[in-house]
Amino acid sequence: MNSAVGTMATPEGETKLEAFIAYITNHKEALRDYKAWLEAQGIDTHRLCTMGASEGLMSQFAARLKQGRSWSAAGVEAMTQWIIADKDRLEVKTWFGQWVPNRETNGSGRKALETKTRKRLTKQIVNDVRDNIPYMKQSSGTMIHRALKGLIGF
Repeated sequence: MNSAVGTMATPEGETKLEAFIAYITNHKEALRDYKAWLEAQGIDTHRLCTMGASEGLMSQFAARLKQGRSWSAAGVEAMTQWIIADKDRLEVKTWFGQWVPNRETNGSGRKALETKTRKRLTKQIVNDVRDNIPYMKQSSGTMIHRALKGLIGF
C-alpha cells in the first residue's frame, strides 16, 4: 500500500490517486533517464543534457515556436534545426548563404548582457507587432498568407 493513499479529501480524489499510482507503476520505463536508454543502444551521450535540462529546452522550443503561429511540418522542422544549431553554435546553410553564429566571448560579460537585452526586446516587439497588425493573427491558410508567401524571392 502506498503512503499517499488515504490523504485525499474526497473519495473521487482517492480513486484518481489510486488510478494515477497504478498508471505510474505500469509505465516505469517511461520515467527512467533517456540517456541510459540511448547508451544501451550504443549512442554516445556525453554532450547531451540531463533530463531536467532537456525539459527546460522543450519549454524554450514551445515558447519560440508556438506564440500564436501556425507552422507547416517542414517549417517547424527547419526552425527547430535552426534553434538547435544556434544553441550548439553551429553554422547553418540558408537560401541567402551561410549563417555563422557569433562566437565571440568577452570576459566582462557585456556581450551576454547585450544578447539578453536584445532577445528580451525582440520578444517584446514581436508580441507588440502581432497584437497591432490584425493580419498577423490569422492562420496560414488565409489569403494574406498565400500572398506574402508568393512574394518570396522579390
